[in-house]
Amino acid sequence: MEPIPVTIVTGFLGSGKTTLLNRLLDHAGGRRLGILLNDFGQIAIDARLLQSRDQDVVELANGCVCCTVRDDVVPALARLLERAPAPQAIVVETSGLADPAPLARQLLAPPLQAVVRLDAVVTVVDAANFDRALDYAESAYGQITCADLLLLNKVDLVAPPIVAQVERGLQELNPTARRLRCVRAEVPPALVLDWGGGLARERAPDAHAPAPAVTTRPLPWGLHGDRFRAVSLRLPRPLDLQRLGRLLDALPPAVFRAKGVLHLDGVSRRVLLHLVGGRWTVTAGVPWADGEERSSELVLIARDLADDELGRLRRALEDCQVALP
Repeated sequence: MEPIPVTIVTGFLGSGKTTLLNRLLDHAGGRRLGILLNDFGQIAIDARLLQSRDQDVVELANGCVCCTVRDDVVPALARLLERAPAPQAIVVETSGLADPAPLARQLLAPPLQAVVRLDAVVTVVDAANFDRALDYAESAYGQITCADLLLLNKVDLVAPPIVAQVERGLQELNPTARRLRCVRAEVPPALVLDWGGGLARERAPDAHAPAPAVTTRPLPWGLHGDRFRAVSLRLPRPLDLQRLGRLLDALPPAVFRAKGVLHLDGVSRRVLLHLVGGRWTVTAGVPWADGEERSSELVLIARDLADDELGRLRRALEDCQVALP
């Protein structure tokens, strides 16, 4: 059997990785995809894609399969490869705080290289928050320098001179990667999935080499150690959207990312929440099924918030629930 191609999709918090993954799934063209998710805070793929769950393997509405990576990618890959029929290609979506280099090394090492091959590392870059991402997390630097393809996303949210400036920064950090501008991660799936493995094999670190240092020279952005924490909670009662909106508008700048599936008061379908860099949106998801238990699941990812601040944030979210009759 020919090794199955694996594409690593990475990028900093809120850059648009899941949006890209949704697009790949929606335009799979009959190809059976296997999806590995490793998300900070345990909120996975958009609820509208989910069909049924068998432990940590999820059946997606278009016939693809998804598996949550917990401790090691090897058992997760094994679970996907044991499916009948097996996936024809696999996409691994990393956490927004993950460095993809160790995963790339693992995919290139025995015994995995006998059954899978690293096709490409695709990094989604948020044009509207590029400097902020690099300033706050060394992992964002590693995601860029490890990439075969850099997708400069959200170019519609910033002025053209800023887009050009970000592209110059990407050119400096990774001069050999291909770059592509996009809006809402709208790119032809063939550009992401059909690399043939050549560049990824050449660019990924040697499987037996020690992990490289984060950088070998000073950068124009101040890099600091990652001190990110997640607030994850499930709220059983419906949420008041106006109360929640006021809370989201008043979040401290330390909150980098928020996302979730919401049960809003008076709304008959799921509502998907995304917040990045102070900008938040809610969009309609799939309707709740008759008799289905309804609740909200949210994750907020923040940097350098003390325990008491995290506790206050959790209580404020709980207070957005409507009162019991």
